[in-house]
Amino acid sequence: MAFLVSPGVQVKETDLSNIIPAVATSIGGFVGDFKWGPVSEVTTVSSEANLIELFGYPIAESGYSNRTDWYSVANFLGYSNNVQLVRVVGAASYNASAAGDSDAASEADSDAQIKNANDFATDATGLTHALYAKYPGALGNGIGIAVIDAAIDSDNFISQKIVGNTTASQLFDTAPGTSTWGVKYDSELKDEMHVVVYTTNETITGTANEVLETYAYVSKAKNALDDNNGNNYFVNVINDASSWIWTQPNFNTSVDSESTTYSIGQTLTTLGENKRFPFIGSGSDTTATAKTFTLSGGTDVAGTDGDKQTGWDILGDPETVDVNLIITGDNSAAVQKYAVTKAETRKDAIAFVSPSSSVGTNNPTAKKVVNYFSSFNSTSYAVFDSGWKRQYDKYNDEFFDMPLNPDIAGVTARAEFLNDAWFSPAGLNRGFIQNVVKLYFNPDQAGRDELYKNRVNPVITQRGVGTILFGDKTALSRPSSFDRINVRRLFIVLEKAIATAAKFQLFEFNDDFTRANFVAAVEPFLGDVKSRRGMTDFKVVCDTSNNTPAVIDGNRFVADIYIKPSRSINFITLNFTSVRTGVSFDEVAGQ
Repeated sequence: MAFLVSPGVQVKETDLSNIIPAVATSIGGFVGDFKWGPVSEVTTVSSEANLIELFGYPIAESGYSNRTDWYSVANFLGYSNNVQLVRVVGAASYNASAAGDSDAASEADSDAQIKNANDFATDATGLTHALYAKYPGALGNGIGIAVIDAAIDSDNFISQKIVGNTTASQLFDTAPGTSTWGVKYDSELKDEMHVVVYTTNETITGTANEVLETYAYVSKAKNALDDNNGNNYFVNVINDASSWIWTQPNFNTSVDSESTTYSIGQTLTTLGENKRFPFIGSGSDTTATAKTFTLSGGTDVAGTDGDKQTGWDILGDPETVDVNLIITGDNSAAVQKYAVTKAETRKDAIAFVSPSSSVGTNNPTAKKVVNYFSSFNSTSYAVFDSGWKRQYDKYNDEFFDMPLNPDIAGVTARAEFLNDAWFSPAGLNRGFIQNVVKLYFNPDQAGRDELYKNRVNPVITQRGVGTILFGDKTALSRPSSFDRINVRRLFIVLEKAIATAAKFQLFEFNDDFTRANFVAAVEPFLGDVKSRRGMTDFKVVCDTSNNTPAVIDGNRFVADIYIKPSRSINFITLNFTSVRTGVSFDEVAGQ
């Protein structure tokens, strides 16, 4: 209540403890081809093991290879621990599938592409088969599904081999029973079942007949409950929990809306003729064996430049996706330039770009590298490097070529972990590049001079030292403090953090109280950055001098923040002077 109308005590509180929040500025972003995983949505990857778990291993085959894309993420994760990844696939990259009925157990849906969970929820009504691999790709062709129906008797359950030499009793305590909840019409349709997802070849785990997932005592009844009163309908249980498959009832015509039970692949005709799983046998069959399905029809087709640009659109919105270090990998100049424009549009990210493989691995020279980048616009939101490296692929046991931009993004992230975001990532303290067998281009002093004056950062290998980033320029061509990575990164941190805090001034009054409250939050934050060597001085102006009556009447709020950024050392001069024995140093030092 605003006012008391009778005697009493009214308690109010005012929060004047506003602070500038900490913000993340070393999150990688990448768009590329992978053999597995959700498509056209952002997935967080935190380590190389996590990358394998979510998106599979690198492929290096003559017909399809995603190795440079895969290692673009893996190499960055060698320095940092967060990549926002968007997988893209070609239009003809399909999910493996199986029809699910006794006549077409291995028949594939030849043109099904289920990109992610939202895609399945939206398009499931148009899918004609009962079993699908979770994601597009040939990897799904290595998935098998075994189903044990309640029709099987206990003796057969104990001895039956389900996956390779693994028996059902090794995977489940008892044979499936019957549901006790939710079945309205036919007691036979209370049957439960066990479902096993396994590998049919070596492509997924390196071992055939390896169990991936098991689902025990799942029900055919849509409204069946488990012991914890959770839904136990097999479709819901599998689709919610499985990392490998989607399943759905596979009716070929409509059914009575009151019917609440059906099974994988069960058709309307089968429902009338055989009330158990259609592939088990008749309702009285007690010796039936488990039915197995092998998924097929999955295909790998690499995404086009257009597909990748669409992927960058997903990462391009700073309101929904937090990305700061954009890794361009091995892509065409068109895709690289598109990624740079996304960084410029976001205003809180830097794109890292290497020359194409045709330049970077084919007798590269400083002139060739400079010519490649000459068509790129001047911007402080991009960083160019000098080339490619030779690297070892431990999963395919061979050497291959990789662009350096994932590593340059990585050392930039590592500079923040070691010091702060506004420290230069270059040099012998923070600029070491990992996993280098050799550089294709190791520029000498003349080459470095040519590269550096044309916005390209040299990467060099020095004897007895290692391979290091030897420049910290952005792609800005005009002389400015923003032509250095550390300054651009400093302003990204400041702008992102202060803008986040400024949102809380929206819809407040533009008066002395609001302005003083804002300044009181910003100045300690800037003072902290200054104490951590990010700047040499600053000034915040937010008063009636810049919030004039016209500004206030326009429903606007203005704060002017002046920064003197710290500068990294790029050039060192050492003056050595020889003096005579009898001369005092004080006599010559000033000269």
